Amino acid sequence: MLVLLSVLGFAVNAAELPPAEDLAAAVADGARKQQPVVVMFSSENCPFCRAVAPYLEVLAKDPAYHGQAQVRLVETHNANRILIDFDGERRSHASFADQQGVGFVPIVRFFGPHGTRLAPDMVGLGLEDFYLSYLLESVGKARSKLKRIPSG
Repeated sequence: MLVLLSVLGFAVNAAELPPAEDLAAAVADGARKQQPVVVMFSSENCPFCRAVAPYLEVLAKDPAYHGQAQVRLVETHNANRILIDFDGERRSHASFADQQGVGFVPIVRFFGPHGTRLAPDMVGLGLEDFYLSYLLESVGKARSKLKRIPSG
């Protein structure tokens, strides 16, 4: 599957995913568009993260999945990159990962308004042959739950 994704032109580096910058704005925008915010918690030296990243790139960049979700990357050990969390507070990626209880990576988490979790986390790599299917199934669950959350 990774070979296929590479042939399709999707990079295998997690750093190619859009970094989390303003999660409060992302989940608000996502709620309006019925798009969960899918956050991959990653670390620079994590081989499993490099294996998971291409699947998230497919979700983020492939026209077939346009409008399904907003994908963001949180670098769990990066104390220099700043984001705005769900409460509007500025914090580093590392601090946000700590706040979220992320102790190891990769973890893919599905967020809605105010940081509400919309689907179970995807932890680790799991069965690589089926990872994209599991990811899309989780996005579908997150979108269904997001539709049931009152707007406002």
